[in-house]
Amino acid sequence: MSIAAPVSLTGTGQIIPAAPGFQIIVLSCALVARTAVDVKFQNGTSVTDLIGAIPLAANAGFVLPLASRQDPWMKVNPGEPLNLNMSTGAYVGGVVIYDLI
Repeated sequence: MSIAAPVSLTGTGQIIPAAPGFQIIVLSCALVARTAVDVKFQNGTSVTDLIGAIPLAANAGFVLPLASRQDPWMKVNPGEPLNLNMSTGAYVGGVVIYDLI
């Protein structure tokens, strides 16, 4: 079962809380930035990058189309939350579709 997590952040923060005993896998995502910013997804506790920085222009965004559970876009370390790291205090909104394995 996939779960949708709304994203509404100003600055770096947690977008999916840790689920002890489980691993978060990202299946899809759509994000839009209000102002120019670089964003990257990170393991929340160990603060390691899951992907490189994605530069977004003002009022621009991106979509990661739906992936399978067997081949997700990203896998967070087991028991860690998923964070969105931003280069500035810009507002970013959207949704992340994920599952727990």
